[in-house]
Amino acid sequence: MAFRKFPAVMIAMLLPAVLFLGATLPNLPLPGLQYDELYYVPPAAALLKQQYDTDYVKIDPSVVHLFGRPFPLMFNYYTSFLRTYVTLPVFALWGINVATVRGSSIALGTIALLFFIAFTRRLTGRLEVAAMTGVLLALDASFIAYTHNDYVAASLMMALKGAGLWALLRGWQEHENRWLYLGALLMGLGITDRASFLWLPFSLAPALLLVHGKALLPEVTQRLPQLKHWLFAALAFALGAAVFIAFNLATFGGTFSPMAGSFRHTTGGADNLDFFGNLYLRLQMLTDVFSGGYLSHAIAGEVAYQTTGWHFSGSPLSWLVPLSFCYFVAKALMRRMARLPVKRSMVFLLAMTVLLLLFTCFTPTLHRGHQLLMLYPFPHILVVLFVLEMLVRQRMIWRFSARTHERLWVAVLLVLMLAMARPIIDYHQLLQRTGGRGVWSDAIYAIVAEADQHPERTIVCMDWGFNANLLALTKPPVRTIRNYETTRRTPQQLAQLFDPTHVFLLHAPAYTYVGGAREDFFEAVEQARAQVDTLRVFHQREGQPVAYLVSVSKPHKEQ
Repeated sequence: MAFRKFPAVMIAMLLPAVLFLGATLPNLPLPGLQYDELYYVPPAAALLKQQYDTDYVKIDPSVVHLFGRPFPLMFNYYTSFLRTYVTLPVFALWGINVATVRGSSIALGTIALLFFIAFTRRLTGRLEVAAMTGVLLALDASFIAYTHNDYVAASLMMALKGAGLWALLRGWQEHENRWLYLGALLMGLGITDRASFLWLPFSLAPALLLVHGKALLPEVTQRLPQLKHWLFAALAFALGAAVFIAFNLATFGGTFSPMAGSFRHTTGGADNLDFFGNLYLRLQMLTDVFSGGYLSHAIAGEVAYQTTGWHFSGSPLSWLVPLSFCYFVAKALMRRMARLPVKRSMVFLLAMTVLLLLFTCFTPTLHRGHQLLMLYPFPHILVVLFVLEMLVRQRMIWRFSARTHERLWVAVLLVLMLAMARPIIDYHQLLQRTGGRGVWSDAIYAIVAEADQHPERTIVCMDWGFNANLLALTKPPVRTIRNYETTRRTPQQLAQLFDPTHVFLLHAPAYTYVGGAREDFFEAVEQARAQVDTLRVFHQREGQPVAYLVSVSKPHKEQ
């Protein structure tokens, strides 16, 4: 029997993977490799090039020194360099380039997809549900975009989440502690990777309580009967989260520093006390993400894009997810009122969807669409169960034969696949038409080529979106200076860099992120009565200038 099931299992796993790779691999260099996509690469480049004085982000005390080399651990207060060390062997073998950066992201996305399928099969006990969930994920335009571009390096988070959920569920179902320990380790690694992963264990605990009620403690003690089992589980979790724990102990809660002054007004501008306003925004944003068009706004150059209104066009997931959720909530309430049992798996799916959504209403930074990826794959499983239940109801009404029912199931799946393909096609057409705009522009490759041709220059990056790209992608050692946000210099300090060895890289005004640094630059030029010489203008595919490389020369008597 197991042997007969093997081909079906392979198809359930491989078909979504093939669809996913077919949707993510085209246009691999597009859009241009973006700063947030490359945040973890400069430390790897420094280790491989043995260039340890480069200006990638350093947060003390998050750098450890081993064998005379610095190994950074934290990129910022909520994101680590775990991804650096996961992909370091790939970069060591095949170099740092578009293929290895984007290829490793897509590989991690594929791993996440396969584990989501395996998790769904265990949770529901139905192979067809797992297979169809995999297809919906593989054709989810936002899942494709976020792994193709790996914006904020979300693919590792998704892989750790998928593997962790699968391991925990397998250990729970089979009463095998080794899988529970592995799941705890993966949960800890997820928290080390990014602090927002905390939302997952914070949601799992109350979700399990809702599923099991008073029987939860006996269920847990049955699986972890002795103190040593609890200690092993805690140790596995702590080992995975070691970097996160150590950093926050050393910095007295540095991860939460953006909310330290005021929980209400974070440094990113979010108002955490406006819960209902945030929830309303999140619900609208959820339809935006499921429609498949959310990330395309940023790629198209909308620097400060924020969701406004509801988005029920694009992918049918944008309306199928809320419809499925409302249907199963209503069904569960009606069964409760009739004193009928509700499937534990359904309670778990609904609880995880709600709890994760509620946790995303609180953030130390800003509300962004990538944070809603934490809900995956729970809404997709709900959609599949909803579609299958509607088909069963139709069969009962019209008394279809089993063969007709199977054909109808395949037809519905094909219609869904075709409808979900539209936003994917739109996404790739956007890439081909624009190459990305602003910090997403493929003009970054021309900027890197220019830096490669002139390794004698020190490039002063006058805006966010250049530094990590140059440190990651240039071949000879390149020297950069960051001059924006926390590293922003005064006009007088900038004037000291006006010499032939320094050049300045600025965005075009339409794509400037940190305008103050640009204003400081021209104020310094005016104060020094210096002359700005444009060395090169970098253009986007559509012809608009996106960046300028300039040098500054002082009057002859001041040189």
